[in-house]
Amino acid sequence: MSVVLGKYEFLGDMDTFLYLETQLDNANKEEPEAKFCNSLKHKPENKAQLINTCKRFVTLFKLSKNQCDNKFSTDGRKYIEFMNYWLNYKLSSIPKYEDIKTDFYKEFQTKYSEFQADNILNEKIYDINKETYKNMYILYRLYKIFDQIKQGTMKYDKGIEEFKIIYNNALKQCILETDDNFYKALDKFRNYYRINISNVKSCTNGKCPTLPELTYEYEQIDPKTPMIGYKLVQSVNNILYKELTKITKEKVYYHLLFILHKRIYINI
Repeated sequence: MSVVLGKYEFLGDMDTFLYLETQLDNANKEEPEAKFCNSLKHKPENKAQLINTCKRFVTLFKLSKNQCDNKFSTDGRKYIEFMNYWLNYKLSSIPKYEDIKTDFYKEFQTKYSEFQADNILNEKIYDINKETYKNMYILYRLYKIFDQIKQGTMKYDKGIEEFKIIYNNALKQCILETDDNFYKALDKFRNYYRINISNVKSCTNGKCPTLPELTYEYEQIDPKTPMIGYKLVQSVNNILYKELTKITKEKVYYHLLFILHKRIYINI
């Protein structure tokens, strides 16, 4: 049975979308249909970025359409979800974007017909909830960094340090939030890492670090307050912290909530 990832589902096919990003980076030709981007409302300090992001989105849409063979109603749903994430990601770096985002989406949604996207993108491109976007970004960075290490475009020592920090943050999110879709998406990444780690040739002394194991359990302490507990890894000291976690099984390279390697300290 396939794992349902909900709003994070597209991240389960990140190999496809990382390749799509590479195509976008290599696409120097501006799409003729993107001329409307020049007339979007903007402020002087964000004009160039806003116009460029709009034009790149049109190119991304065209590349996605070709890659999924125009099957947006079936195979293309994840492409649309990725395009929505990509647009949120790019727009978030624009100065004073918070001041213009509502007007931007309203105007942008009226321009879909300019690049033959009105029947495809209607009501599917929007400003993503901050918490959901934060989790998407964490997952995206994990896939991105791992891919760069695997491809040799990022040095192992530099990449693995950033990877550890982001993975720790992801584990913290799993404990602090009740978003089981995020948990499932993170668990899917862990399985992806386990399967593909053998393809990384730059690991220290030929040995790549393993990731802490995630196992899911649902607890309802109060009928009105559902709680999600996560047993992250089995404890070498057989210590069970009720309603929180059990710690360590494999060689854990990532401290979690101040849990240190070899000895266990919990400070929550």
